[in-house]
Amino acid sequence: MAAAAAKTNVKQPPSREELTNVHEETTGFKAVRIILIAISFIFIFLFLVLPLITVLTEAFRQGFAAYQAA
Repeated sequence: MAAAAAKTNVKQPPSREELTNVHEETTGFKAVRIILIAISFIFIFLFLVLPLITVLTEAFRQGFAAYQAA
């Protein structure tokens, strides 16, 4: 009898229908996903692209001849 009682306490994995329902609930946040992607692009631009542009413009401010002479 102890074996039968132990089997009833075992939690069953979720069914395919339950997993589909959970997925449908989480797919409705397209606006949040778009906002997060936009924030990541802004972050990349501010911290990678903008400093790179600044370094290149300062390096070539006096022209390419000054860069070659250095």
